[in-house]
Amino acid sequence: PGLWNFKDNLDIYKFLEICHDHGMFVILRPGPYICSEWDFGGLPAWLLNDPNMEVRTNLPAYLRAVKRYFEKLFDPKKGVLSNMMKTTNNGPIIAVQIENEYGAYTKRGHGQGPEHTFEIQKMLLETGVPELLFTSDGAYDLKLGYSPGTLTTVNFGQIGNKNDKYEKFNKLKQFQPDKPIMVMEFWTGWFDHWSREHHHRDLEDFKLNLELILNYTDRSNLNMYMFFGGTNFGFMNGANSEKEDKVENTYEYWQDTTSYDYDAPLSESGQMTNKFYAARDIISKALQIAPPDISHLSNSSSIAYKLEEINYKEAGYISLWDMIDHLDPDDVHEYFEPVAAEYLDIHGNTGQAHGYTLYTSSVDISQMKDKSVLALAGFKNNVRDRAQIFMSKKRVGFIDANTYRDSIAGRVTEHENVGIQILTENAGRVNYGYFMNHQRKGLMGRITTRGRPIINWKIYPLEFDLPFLTRIEENLNQIPKNKQIELPPGIWKFTIDLSHAKTMSDTYIDMSDFNKGLVFVNGINLGRYWKRGPQLSLYWPKPYQKRGINSIMIFEEYAISLSARKIKFSENMVISFRQDVLFQHVYEDTEIVEGVLL
Repeated sequence: PGLWNFKDNLDIYKFLEICHDHGMFVILRPGPYICSEWDFGGLPAWLLNDPNMEVRTNLPAYLRAVKRYFEKLFDPKKGVLSNMMKTTNNGPIIAVQIENEYGAYTKRGHGQGPEHTFEIQKMLLETGVPELLFTSDGAYDLKLGYSPGTLTTVNFGQIGNKNDKYEKFNKLKQFQPDKPIMVMEFWTGWFDHWSREHHHRDLEDFKLNLELILNYTDRSNLNMYMFFGGTNFGFMNGANSEKEDKVENTYEYWQDTTSYDYDAPLSESGQMTNKFYAARDIISKALQIAPPDISHLSNSSSIAYKLEEINYKEAGYISLWDMIDHLDPDDVHEYFEPVAAEYLDIHGNTGQAHGYTLYTSSVDISQMKDKSVLALAGFKNNVRDRAQIFMSKKRVGFIDANTYRDSIAGRVTEHENVGIQILTENAGRVNYGYFMNHQRKGLMGRITTRGRPIINWKIYPLEFDLPFLTRIEENLNQIPKNKQIELPPGIWKFTIDLSHAKTMSDTYIDMSDFNKGLVFVNGINLGRYWKRGPQLSLYWPKPYQKRGINSIMIFEEYAISLSARKIKFSENMVISFRQDVLFQHVYEDTEIVEGVLL
């Protein structure tokens, strides 16, 4: 709290400046909750350090945090965006949204309806926002998400059905007959989850709905979501909760992919698609104008760098067990029993926000009759989001939030103490649904063996920040010449030299030879990869590349050898089109390596 970052790709002021310079108006959606398949819906993880926190409510602790945030943005004297308002400074901002789809949150049981949206509205006004305020909800949630005296807008992908082709707009008009009609989110495509198929919206269906929106009246208002696809760089992807059970406090967890291409009119890398050209023609026709001349524009090229031309090298490796020696000692603490990452006494006692968390302890088996097998229990509803369990640094298996499995057992060869290591992954916080307040990560509490709690844990927060990565890079080991040797989970470094590349351009790093983990280029976290798909490559934009030596470091969760594994490059996103993975799904042999589900 109190630390702000508006640098680099978080420079919202610069972004609005560019909009202003190009004669564009801005509809600003500052949240504080904004969904967008963003981690925790855009809310800061440190809120969860408070065990009594109830986000998106009128809880005083939550409202205090919201007020600080709004003051930082909008305070007339010192707010970051105070001079960007159209009304007072001739800036680009013409409207500001209150919260996001709050009606759905209320309907699911945690929200407070207009009582909360009105509180957010008052704060925006008190902190100096003079522009039009509005809410944005599904057509069946308008009454639960509106705020008195503001504009209500609607979100949808399909405007109607066979019985009422304008159903969603008719619902909005019925609720709000005396104000403009606007779809704030017309969904041009959809986002992807790991383990499920890649989404693609039919072009004809998109065109039909766009035409219906614009033809409803001559004053229909439209905002496309998304118009420009994007990327969940770093750890910022969100997740969804499905089949929510409020009694058992359980739900199916589905994390979003790194790519947020969304099948949008402009792709993740900014390419103009057929959907873009179709939208241009339909909008021009509705406005009764000639389509703007874009003959001077063309799609930028991307490139698949060839390894033999860029001096590709395998530059080093360090195991997970050695990585933790290079954490800041002040960030490593001992606890009697496991605690969630957000409760760790780091960052001014605000906890760990992102990344992985390693929990280590030991079990004395000297008095046990059967010393060949050790079972651990207590994992059910205790793991968020995925755990890899080791005994004496040898992998036993995986448990994730969807297995509902409580125990796991492994063979041991020790006769006295067995080291226990549990590597948990925060795979992205749920950004939509009832369980927003259940997004603490890691191990929530007690792990037992033979009915007794395992105590005295040392907890290592692996946030992969730049100082840590720098220390790791300075302490890498040489990769064995025998590439058949399997090495534990850890960080692998590769380098490429673009000094003599004829062309430097956007590219995609093809990770299909690897299993699961993270990719860092020149210290920048590009995001997650996972062999399950559908996304098998990561977007590496040209601005993140250097003319010269580029460092590519990957954190690979699995023990692997480098035999037949290489970092590769592609001109386009590598997608595996495959069926949805359901819990009844029988996994194919190609999805399993050494008995472990990839």
